[in-house]
Amino acid sequence: MTRARSVSAASKRGQKDEEISDEWLEEFIPYTFYRITSKLNLLLSDNLRAVKVSKGRWRVMSVLYPHKKLSINEIADATIMNQATVSRVINQMERDKLVIRENPAHDTRIFLISLSKTGQSHFKSLHAKASKHEGIALEGLKASELRQLKSYLQRITDNIEAQLK
Repeated sequence: MTRARSVSAASKRGQKDEEISDEWLEEFIPYTFYRITSKLNLLLSDNLRAVKVSKGRWRVMSVLYPHKKLSINEIADATIMNQATVSRVINQMERDKLVIRENPAHDTRIFLISLSKTGQSHFKSLHAKASKHEGIALEGLKASELRQLKSYLQRITDNIEAQLK
């Protein structure tokens, strides 16, 4: 039997008390997303450590590979990392010859960042491992279920992004 507790914060705001079950965390979708992401990161982290790639570097490489050239602001937006962290990661990656920084002729105020041949090679090696982990996570889902899942996730993403604007 599930016990429920009342939420006093709701009543302080003049709202009716909500009943919260003891299983609320297991039913809370954002927590489920967090757990899935954390477990996938755990699976991948050994592979990242083996080639001395941090999670931040992996995220930057993952965004740069399909886009080819991006500014630091664009990388920060796409990775959902703050600009200072992205700048630090880019500096380290440039030092390690994983990225190339260039100043476009049309706008000398920004730098465009792209993966070097070494960076592309690192990405491809890690991508294969990340895809394997994704396959493990999605094992047993039919193609139609996977399409439906992607549709639901896109709708959730759109809902959140609409609130962030």
